[in-house]
Amino acid sequence: MSEKDFESIKITDIKNEIIKPLTENSKKGENGCIATIGGSLEYSGAPYYSAISALKSGSDLSHVFCHTEATIPIKSYSPELIVHPAFNTFSNEGLLKKTERWFKSMNSILIGPGLGREEDTEKIFVKFSESISKFKNIPLVYDADGVWFWVKVNMENNYEKERIDIINSNTKLIMTPNFTEFNKMCKILGDKFKMENIEEQKKFIDELFTQEKNDIIKINEIQKNEKYHKIFLNEINLCNEYKNNFILVKKGKCDIITDGIELYIVKNRGSLKRTGGIGDLLSGLINCYCGMLNQRKKENTEYDKKCIISHGELIKCCLFACYICREASRLAFEKMKYSLTAPDIIAELPNVINKIYYL
Repeated sequence: MSEKDFESIKITDIKNEIIKPLTENSKKGENGCIATIGGSLEYSGAPYYSAISALKSGSDLSHVFCHTEATIPIKSYSPELIVHPAFNTFSNEGLLKKTERWFKSMNSILIGPGLGREEDTEKIFVKFSESISKFKNIPLVYDADGVWFWVKVNMENNYEKERIDIINSNTKLIMTPNFTEFNKMCKILGDKFKMENIEEQKKFIDELFTQEKNDIIKINEIQKNEKYHKIFLNEINLCNEYKNNFILVKKGKCDIITDGIELYIVKNRGSLKRTGGIGDLLSGLINCYCGMLNQRKKENTEYDKKCIISHGELIKCCLFACYICREASRLAFEKMKYSLTAPDIIAELPNVINKIYYL
């Protein structure tokens, strides 16, 4: 590995763009109002983890729009979350329209944690995604069942092309697959998917941990660098397939963030135990920082309708979220080891953010 291939990214530089210093003149809402769409009869913990992680990391208001059956459980976990009975069946048009009216008030929206995979839920996913995508300046994060539905919708073509095109044209879309989910996404590539690149990438990441000291790096000129372009070919091809509209956050030993044009790696140490819920925490943090930055831009005195949050800014939100999540996971694991659960990581968030926010 050559030093000229990499550029080190300082966490303080990212922090200064996203985090707004608190003052005596601060008002509720200045640090963003975000939404988590998820929760079902079976799963109520996942949306809670996402929503509370965003709140604990600085969001002023954190809404949860969930299945009516999940409303009471999620409300009981925390009085701090604003929990809405948002959907049950696709035929309940009144409830869906009531939910959609909230979207324009949000600085960022996450879809997927604990959403469930019922046939009716798929239709609701498409309806909500289409509605949000029409707002040109609201970041939309897909995680877990959100990623699963996106793959299903694009692979099976059960909806009008115009509706799918609206969703895929959303330039504020962030996808957060784990290794398995990413491979399912890559089925869309067909012959463009290269299995041999998986082993080559694994070898590179192992070397990166031993030879590269910096926690966040950018691979310079990924499109021109033949060696690294090949290592990350599947990630780049997936983004290219959709005109580089969305940002991919591929979770793993290292977190890989790319829009197919630029590629970053976050490699600070995390937890050795991959307990359930860490992905929900990360998606909540991404949602938090997208919302914070979006609201901060809106409060700029020069803000107008053309002042739209950019891909580069969304990527920085993803880098910051990955770093924070990994650091909180590391601290929690040092204390809990095999007993680690998601609430232990949430408990460490104040220690991590109060150290980094005030650097």
